Amino acid sequence: MSTFVEFLIHGVLVGVTYGLLAIPLTLVYTTTDTVDLAVGGYAVLSGALASVVGGVTGVLVGLGAGVLAAATVGTLFVILARAGAPDPVTVVLATFGFSIALASVVLWSMGSDPFVARAFTEFWQVGTIRVSPQGAINLGLAVGMLVGLLLLLYRTSLGRAMRASAVNAVGAGLAGIPVRRVQFLTFVSGGLMAAAAGVLVLYTTGMDYTSVLQLGLLAIGSALVFGMRPMRAFAGGIAIGVVEALAGGYISGGWSAAIPLLFILAMLASGRLGRLSAAEVRP
Repeated sequence: MSTFVEFLIHGVLVGVTYGLLAIPLTLVYTTTDTVDLAVGGYAVLSGALASVVGGVTGVLVGLGAGVLAAATVGTLFVILARAGAPDPVTVVLATFGFSIALASVVLWSMGSDPFVARAFTEFWQVGTIRVSPQGAINLGLAVGMLVGLLLLLYRTSLGRAMRASAVNAVGAGLAGIPVRRVQFLTFVSGGLMAAAAGVLVLYTTGMDYTSVLQLGLLAIGSALVFGMRPMRAFAGGIAIGVVEALAGGYISGGWSAAIPLLFILAMLASGRLGRLSAAEVRP
């Protein structure tokens, strides 16, 4: 039983990073009606730079690079939007291509070796259960960022502008809200969260340039399984982390890596996504 609980706790502590990656997808979706699939690229770029530079400086450089990459995508979206309503599918494909480009940049400039950092070499022993201090940090930072996001959305003028732009962009513009600026800031804030998640992944499981696709799939899966809202996306990330940990602990071979993806497919096939109303996917 203690082994099961240990796997469960490990899954939660890893899953919060997936939740952090999924939240930017929900933010961009609610304000632009499209999805930024480059979140995996922001995370890997941030984590790789944090590893190469090292220390607190590396973390800050990694976060800055993730935000800059997201700002680039946000700028391109605003340019397309000013030229006319961009096709959401086109934007999705463009962000996916940008993510692949970021993976290529990491491979070309920093190599193919895995990026791994360890802040702690010992585990906390709680009875018969071992808990990673890094996992506890992951949980604390992720919950703190989620609370900060909710305060931003519901307690600030920028949050009110984001929600108004999500409900009716045309009406928000007529009311004097700078919709394009709000959408740009949404991309940037999402990039910051994805970059932070990348640093946490670096210190938890490590990554390499190929992790762009894996993290991107986990992010979109986390955002979809329970619904495209921040709290639900966060919960979806935790659920996938738990499934991943249990599969890795009890199933051997290649199936353990496939189980999280099968879980996502099963949740989508159950029709949960199809039952979401338009009101449910808005903040």
